[in-house]
Amino acid sequence: MRVLLLLPLLLCGSAPGEGIPTQSRDEDTYNWMDNNPEWTQSGKMIIEGDIVLEDDDPRPTSRKMTPDAARRWQDDPITGWPTVPYTLEAYPAADHGVIHEGLDHWMENTCLVFQETTILDQPHINFVEGSGCHSNVGRIYSKNGQEVSIGKGCKVMPTVAHEVGHAIGFNHEQCRTDRDDYVTILYENIKPGHEGNFNKHDDNSTGVEYDYTSVMHYGSGSFGNGHTTIMPKYDPTMERFMGHNTGLTFRDKLLANRVYDCIGKWMDACGEDSIGCKNLGYMGADCKCVCPPGTSGTHCQNVEGDYYPALTCGGNMTAPGYIETPNWPDLFNPDEWCMWWVQAGEGERIRVTFHAFDLTYRPPSGTCSQDKLELRLQDPLTNGNIYCEDEIKPDDMFVSEGSEMFINFFGAHSNRHTGFSATIDFIQ
Repeated sequence: MRVLLLLPLLLCGSAPGEGIPTQSRDEDTYNWMDNNPEWTQSGKMIIEGDIVLEDDDPRPTSRKMTPDAARRWQDDPITGWPTVPYTLEAYPAADHGVIHEGLDHWMENTCLVFQETTILDQPHINFVEGSGCHSNVGRIYSKNGQEVSIGKGCKVMPTVAHEVGHAIGFNHEQCRTDRDDYVTILYENIKPGHEGNFNKHDDNSTGVEYDYTSVMHYGSGSFGNGHTTIMPKYDPTMERFMGHNTGLTFRDKLLANRVYDCIGKWMDACGEDSIGCKNLGYMGADCKCVCPPGTSGTHCQNVEGDYYPALTCGGNMTAPGYIETPNWPDLFNPDEWCMWWVQAGEGERIRVTFHAFDLTYRPPSGTCSQDKLELRLQDPLTNGNIYCEDEIKPDDMFVSEGSEMFINFFGAHSNRHTGFSATIDFIQ
């Protein structure tokens, strides 16, 4: 039996490269932004991981949507809907499906119209398979079109939606001026030279609340040395949402529909001056209220829960108990994320005793790149040590420094591993 009572110095001493993956999809899409080049193939600078700067471009503003109306796509003079011409001539035909999937996702949830074109002497999006995944922010005046690169590791719908979001004017969520009210940037964990990717800019007046789940949010370990680089404030369980998006969130849709006046156009088409949607709900294309998560009713008038979904594995623990990965002792599910926030009484400490531990091996890089368990013994909002393979043995014990402990498990691609089981108890 090993008893591990880790001191603060050891808590900050895990091996470089360990952290939570930025996207819970297949292995090729992990940390796609971290692997992007710093320059496009045509010689333009890329900042913040995937934003292309033109020679005369200003740096992005901190607003989630560009404030420059001239950088937004214009209404078609015939249909009246904001229209984005695009071409796929330079993109591999075999992969057109994922581009259409991303564009359809925007069209299903906003009034934007993406229209394939052969007229190239006008502003348009030119999809290319470049060396990475990147886009300008908003419409560029170029008559040759602006490139949106969807390269290797990006060919999944949420990433296409992210890059198209930039092209219609969206900036990154965690660069908003008010981000410090919601997250802490842990600069000590950012790879040297990448600190500028986390710049916070001058002004924020989007009117839409910060969204951990936004399709425009970095992953919690982006540009890191393996540890968390973006730590949520107050509630560590919010980390599971960052970069693990499956598409546009309610707040993403609300912002786009406000900025492009979709809501006003739908109200005009529906013949309604006001439908009376409550709690930030808004009239949609079907003349019904689009309600935010946690609300219901014809007018979104019933508040039944939080905007963010509850944990499906783990939760708060205020009493001793037993924890295990789902399906234990059988194989756990892929893309499984479990979090236990354990809180003992005053003067008590928390002890976790493991009975079994079986995760994916630690590769030569030294990083637990797929399955991993992080133990935060000092503070739920401070990085802990990360384990994988069989690095924790039966009967190993870990003891918190104070009255709180945070246990953070992510299982990426299990097809032969069973996870772990452990007992939690409180000691004086």
